[in-house]
Amino acid sequence: MNYKKLNDITGATKNEKNRYYVYGLYEEGKKLPFYIGKGEGTRLISHIDEALTEVVQEENIQFSKKIKIIRKNEGKIIPVIIKFGLTEDEAFMAESALINLINFSKEDEALTNIVSGHASKREKDTISKDGLIQARTLENFIDNYALSEFDFSTIKEKCVFIKINNSFQADDTIEDIYHNVRGVWNISESRKKDLEYALALYRGVCVGVYKIQGWKKAYEHSSEYPFPTRKEGDKIETSEETIVKYSNIEDLKKDYPELYQRCFSKSKFPQKSLDKWRNRSFFYGNWDGSDVPHHLTQCLNKRIIKIPKFSKSTKEFKSINNQAAVIYNDVK
Repeated sequence: MNYKKLNDITGATKNEKNRYYVYGLYEEGKKLPFYIGKGEGTRLISHIDEALTEVVQEENIQFSKKIKIIRKNEGKIIPVIIKFGLTEDEAFMAESALINLINFSKEDEALTNIVSGHASKREKDTISKDGLIQARTLENFIDNYALSEFDFSTIKEKCVFIKINNSFQADDTIEDIYHNVRGVWNISESRKKDLEYALALYRGVCVGVYKIQGWKKAYEHSSEYPFPTRKEGDKIETSEETIVKYSNIEDLKKDYPELYQRCFSKSKFPQKSLDKWRNRSFFYGNWDGSDVPHHLTQCLNKRIIKIPKFSKSTKEFKSINNQAAVIYNDVK
């Protein structure tokens, strides 16, 4: 078959704006695809060829194994164009919708896609209780997305809001969230002495509330006050704990050259950078939140709004969507 004709049909030959398409890869005899993709030109054919090469990138392992099993069993792979004449953004959305639908429908095995495709802006901005973007039953959809709001201007206690957008996982336990949010953070001594409670925020939604019993410098961790075990994906982040054990940058560089290269090689003053790492802080308290008053626990699984910001003459509210990892409520 002359696959180059695909370029002419879809508009790839002339590099047209709507040259993209969404495709599925089927194992012959199966009713549902094992892979959904978005591409242009002969992408769907080259994708299969890439999976059969000896050098396989780590993120393609699952897909590659599936291809090789089918070929080993002398099966056939059927490429299917599902929709074409799309812009790239339209193709991303169609791909994502199909992945969600098929993963919802499959009974025996999931798709070999690593991720669920691209989410729309509204999907990204609308937080669900379980933190997932996927196909849902109507009842589950409403239950997960119908989050109420919590007006924080009514709270009189001094609190710190800590964003854990990059490390929060949908299946995290209460204890996981506690260890994830407690540190280490760059918070001034004057701030720390007044703070009473810490709130863990995931994309604007409160997922944990903890009474702050005290603070420790990063290098002061011990068996009694363990270093925060922040997760990065499925792994525990350990580099920070290793770094703060060292007071001399040259010793760190000697013992952990790769860690030094990753974290300090671009610093003009690496020793000062190390000192800053060591002087960050973590809080400690009860991981189960049992000492948090009822009026504060009411904000769990709700969107936080109206965090007070006091200027000289007016009462304003802070933006929870800014780039800062840590926010404070201003209490007079």
